[in-house]
Amino acid sequence: MGALTVLLLMSGLAFGADAGFTLGQGLKVEGASGASLTASMFMQERLLVDPVASTEVLQVPVLRPNLRVAAGELPLSARVQVELAGASASLLDAHVDLKGPAGLGLRAGRFLVPSCRQQLTPVSRLILQDFAPSANAFRAGRDLGVQGSWQPEGGHADVRLGVFDGPTLDDGGNDPTAIGRAAVGFGAPIPLDEGLGLRAEGVGVSFGVSGQARARSQAVVGAAELALRASVTQLVVEGFASRSGDLGGYAQLGIGVWPEHLLVVGRVDRLQQEGEGTTSTEEGLVWMIRPEHVVRIGVAHQATLPDDGAAHHQGVLSAQVRI
Repeated sequence: MGALTVLLLMSGLAFGADAGFTLGQGLKVEGASGASLTASMFMQERLLVDPVASTEVLQVPVLRPNLRVAAGELPLSARVQVELAGASASLLDAHVDLKGPAGLGLRAGRFLVPSCRQQLTPVSRLILQDFAPSANAFRAGRDLGVQGSWQPEGGHADVRLGVFDGPTLDDGGNDPTAIGRAAVGFGAPIPLDEGLGLRAEGVGVSFGVSGQARARSQAVVGAAELALRASVTQLVVEGFASRSGDLGGYAQLGIGVWPEHLLVVGRVDRLQQEGEGTTSTEEGLVWMIRPEHVVRIGVAHQATLPDDGAAHHQGVLSAQVRI
């Protein structure tokens, strides 16, 4: 992917295109017609400290180059994102987007499906280091499919409906899945970018529902969400339920103490799964950031509290950068 980016950059410059680099936005090459190529990178490092076991573990859970192509005057764009962290590289996203009139859109390929609000927030835009445990348990992740959307100007409505391959079953076949989300807001828009909501003035509220239905396993999952924003304070609550009886939910409160440089966040989560009991998780984080979240350094405490076992506490020192 890096070689392809260099090749396209050199080709663009050869034909008189403009090129520029901005920290946090990446390298952008733009032609006279308005067509553009943008290459960027997101990286996150974590130091996990277990005070009971007296262990320290350094991780690099995220290392993601990202390539975006826009067709200039045409309402067409494409994106490819790869995960390089871990034992081997893996393809995360590869999709094409078509923008229509009045906020209508169409997306096809592999991408994050709209199974809940937090699912749609990029990892680089989360306030805490990870998705909430309950969101992780119920969300559908990335999948291959087609999605239609309606996102009118102003940010007060977001409707997404799609059909996807679904997970692989024991017999090796897929479980085709229909997934949708609808949200409506009033007052100041509440962006999916969790950090941006703590750095902007305004008062607003948003409500939403999401659902998943699988064709072969007959599994059904529903979610409901509430987001409140008052100046640089934001509260997000999501609840989940499945046909099998699993339940979960979280509440997350963030405050922009010094909006451009210091965020304080707390989250409580409770998850009840058949055969695994009930687990509560409490997290708190202080982020020290540079404007636009280009560089963030955070110190967090996480407590996992199973109803039928010993509590587990760990400290997390994390750093992330967008290039």
